[in-house]
Amino acid sequence: MELSRREELLLRRIDADLERDDPVLARRLASFDLEDAEDAEDAADPGGAADGAVPAASCRPAGAAVVVLSVALAVAVLLLALVMLSVRPPCERPATAPPSAPPSAPPSAAGPAPGAC
Repeated sequence: MELSRREELLLRRIDADLERDDPVLARRLASFDLEDAEDAEDAADPGGAADGAVPAASCRPAGAAVVVLSVALAVAVLLLALVMLSVRPPCERPATAPPSAPPSAPPSAAGPAPGAC
Protein backbone atom coordinates (compact mmCIF):
# COMPACT_ATOMS: atom_id res chain seq x y z
CA MET A 1 0.00 0.00 0.00
CA GLU A 2 1.42 3.32 -1.05
CA LEU A 3 1.17 6.39 1.19
CA SER A 4 0.88 9.92 -0.11
CA ARG A 5 3.57 12.44 0.70
CA ARG A 6 1.25 14.14 3.20
CA GLU A 7 0.51 10.84 4.98
CA GLU A 8 4.20 10.02 5.23
CA LEU A 9 4.89 13.48 6.66
CA LEU A 10 2.11 13.05 9.24
CA LEU A 11 3.41 9.62 10.23
CA ARG A 12 6.93 10.98 10.70
CA ARG A 13 5.55 13.79 12.86
CA ILE A 14 3.57 11.31 14.97
CA ASP A 15 6.66 9.12 15.28
CA ALA A 16 8.77 12.08 16.43
CA ASP A 17 6.11 13.12 18.97
CA LEU A 18 5.92 9.56 20.28
CA GLU A 19 9.71 9.34 20.55
CA ARG A 20 9.69 12.55 22.58
CA ASP A 21 6.71 11.66 24.82
CA ASP A 22 7.21 7.92 25.38
CA PRO A 23 10.57 6.57 24.15
CA VAL A 24 9.96 3.06 25.57
CA LEU A 25 6.76 2.66 23.60
CA ALA A 26 8.41 4.11 20.51
CA ARG A 27 11.18 1.47 20.72
CA ARG A 28 8.63 -1.31 21.16
CA LEU A 29 6.67 -0.12 18.14
CA ALA A 30 9.84 0.26 16.09
CA SER A 31 10.61 -3.43 16.66
CA PHE A 32 7.71 -4.31 14.36
CA ASP A 33 8.52 -4.28 10.71
CA LEU A 34 6.65 -4.97 7.52
CA GLU A 35 7.51 -8.68 7.57
CA ASP A 36 5.94 -9.10 11.01
CA ALA A 37 2.77 -7.42 9.81
CA GLU A 38 2.63 -9.65 6.71
CA ASP A 39 3.25 -12.78 8.81
CA ALA A 40 0.42 -11.86 11.16
CA GLU A 41 -1.86 -11.18 8.20
CA ASP A 42 -1.01 -14.54 6.62
CA ALA A 43 -1.60 -16.40 9.91
CA ALA A 44 -4.99 -14.74 10.39
CA ASP A 45 -6.03 -15.50 6.78
CA PRO A 46 -8.08 -18.73 6.65
CA GLY A 47 -6.88 -19.43 3.12
CA GLY A 48 -3.25 -19.22 4.25
CA ALA A 49 -3.77 -21.75 7.05
CA ALA A 50 -3.63 -24.62 4.56
CA ASP A 51 0.18 -24.42 4.43
CA GLY A 52 0.46 -25.34 8.12
CA ALA A 53 0.70 -21.83 9.53
CA VAL A 54 -0.36 -21.43 13.13
CA PRO A 55 -3.19 -18.89 13.48
CA ALA A 56 -2.54 -15.80 15.56
CA ALA A 57 -3.66 -16.02 19.18
CA SER A 58 -6.53 -13.81 20.24
CA CYS A 59 -6.47 -12.01 23.56
CA ARG A 60 -10.27 -12.03 23.74
CA PRO A 61 -11.91 -14.87 25.65
CA ALA A 62 -14.26 -17.12 23.74
CA GLY A 63 -17.88 -16.01 23.60
CA ALA A 64 -19.08 -19.13 25.38
CA ALA A 65 -16.74 -18.49 28.31
CA VAL A 66 -18.09 -14.97 28.72
CA VAL A 67 -21.66 -16.26 28.69
CA VAL A 68 -20.90 -18.99 31.25
CA LEU A 69 -19.16 -16.55 33.58
CA SER A 70 -22.00 -14.04 33.25
CA VAL A 71 -24.62 -16.67 34.08
CA ALA A 72 -22.58 -17.91 37.06
CA LEU A 73 -22.26 -14.36 38.39
CA ALA A 74 -26.00 -13.73 37.95
CA VAL A 75 -26.84 -16.96 39.81
CA ALA A 76 -24.46 -16.06 42.65
CA VAL A 77 -26.03 -12.61 43.02
CA LEU A 78 -29.55 -14.10 42.97
CA LEU A 79 -28.66 -16.66 45.66
CA LEU A 80 -27.08 -13.97 47.81
CA ALA A 81 -30.18 -11.80 47.48
CA LEU A 82 -32.44 -14.73 48.40
CA VAL A 83 -30.38 -15.53 51.47
CA MET A 84 -30.32 -11.91 52.58
CA LEU A 85 -34.08 -11.58 52.15
CA SER A 86 -34.89 -14.84 53.95
CA VAL A 87 -32.82 -14.12 57.07
CA ARG A 88 -34.53 -12.01 59.74
CA PRO A 89 -32.74 -10.04 62.42
CA PRO A 90 -32.62 -12.04 65.69
CA CYS A 91 -34.80 -9.62 67.69
CA GLU A 92 -37.54 -9.20 65.13
CA ARG A 93 -40.98 -10.47 66.09
CA PRO A 94 -42.84 -12.64 63.60
CA ALA A 95 -45.41 -10.70 61.59
CA THR A 96 -48.16 -13.24 62.38
CA ALA A 97 -47.80 -13.11 66.18
CA PRO A 98 -50.40 -11.01 68.01
CA PRO A 99 -49.04 -8.06 69.96
CA SER A 100 -48.32 -8.99 73.54
CA ALA A 101 -50.19 -7.46 76.44
CA PRO A 102 -48.43 -4.62 78.24
CA PRO A 103 -46.54 -5.85 81.28
CA SER A 104 -48.45 -5.44 84.54
CA ALA A 105 -45.34 -5.43 86.71
CA PRO A 106 -42.28 -3.24 86.21
CA PRO A 107 -39.32 -5.04 84.67
CA SER A 108 -36.99 -6.61 87.17
CA ALA A 109 -33.67 -5.04 87.98
CA ALA A 110 -31.89 -8.32 87.21
CA GLY A 111 -32.28 -7.84 83.48
CA PRO A 112 -34.61 -8.84 80.69
CA ALA A 113 -36.58 -12.05 80.76
CA PRO A 114 -34.95 -15.09 79.17
CA GLY A 115 -35.55 -15.20 75.45
CA ALA A 116 -36.17 -11.46 75.16
CA CYS A 117 -33.84 -9.22 73.18
